[in-house]
Amino acid sequence: MKKVMIWGWFGFENLGDDLLLRTMLSFLDKKENVITVPMKKTYKQTININQIYRNYKHLVFGVFNNDVLIIGPGGLFPFDNKLKVALYLIITMIWKLMNRKVVFFGIGISEKMSGISAFLWRNIVVHTDLFITRNPNFFKKIKIEESNKNHSMSDTVFSLKYKFKRQTNNSVIGISVANLKNEIDSTFQRSVDVWTDVIKKLLIDGYEVELLAFTKGQDDTMIDSIKAHFKDNNNVKTIHYEDMEEKILKWREYRAVICMRFHSLVLSIKAFVPALPIAYGHKTYTLAKECGLEEYTLKWNNSQSAYYGKNVELSASEIINKLALVISDERKIENLMILNYKNFDSSSSQAFDKLLSVINMEEAK
Repeated sequence: MKKVMIWGWFGFENLGDDLLLRTMLSFLDKKENVITVPMKKTYKQTININQIYRNYKHLVFGVFNNDVLIIGPGGLFPFDNKLKVALYLIITMIWKLMNRKVVFFGIGISEKMSGISAFLWRNIVVHTDLFITRNPNFFKKIKIEESNKNHSMSDTVFSLKYKFKRQTNNSVIGISVANLKNEIDSTFQRSVDVWTDVIKKLLIDGYEVELLAFTKGQDDTMIDSIKAHFKDNNNVKTIHYEDMEEKILKWREYRAVICMRFHSLVLSIKAFVPALPIAYGHKTYTLAKECGLEEYTLKWNNSQSAYYGKNVELSASEIINKLALVISDERKIENLMILNYKNFDSSSSQAFDKLLSVINMEEAK
């Protein structure tokens, strides 16, 4: 029996991270494994896992109760916060000194970091049993060549098995918004205004619209604010975070999806649904490019200049024009998704094979 702790950004009511955890548990929840997951908020248990409150002390004291520490998957890691990266190095060394296994799995780490952070990450990589990130440029930054134990992978969720229901409606456009701020201000209102104008044009063109919230609270607030402009129109619906799980199985109902949330793009690729990626950060843009969708991709981040070096605005007309291109090229996009999904799924599945070999105390192949 193996005792495994999975440390990530779990229990924060973010659908992307929920899907990451579900994928991990689909591979690790075996009778011979005892799984512990520190959670910000406990979820309804559909499988046998031990949910404990998320606190950094568990990263230290968990070494006495577990055989394996898995850090990841997910993208919200402090890759250039020197103190926190140093903390991860200390935690790694503690677990290794106690003869435990340490794995960093499917984590999103940007190569845009200082020399000190790169030095710390290099030491983490050297001392772990397996280190797999979503970003191949990371290893170039820390000056370590990729190997069987240290390399990149596609997003973990590509290995999650879903039986999408057959398409039943070809006139619905899904819009996955991304509310990047915790406050309602002029930036928030400008985003709402852009989406309102987009929806007005889609309604004129005969489409129905579903607004999708991937995070509880923030995205819920945005889709409600947009819906307020169409409160008497039944052709505009809101799908809140709490209801998104059921909606995933019906993803193929969409004619196309406008994807601001990263995992809405992952789901669209898995379901072969034409997508218009709108990248507020690098990970969505990179995935779109890897899938051959770069010409259909837009950038928009009007509140966080750190991603692109400046705030990036986007107009409703730009979104509408790009969506028209996506729909006109839907067969081409579907073929690109079918082709590249095989590669994404293979990359993720091979990474899981290595993870399981480490847990079972075999040499990663």
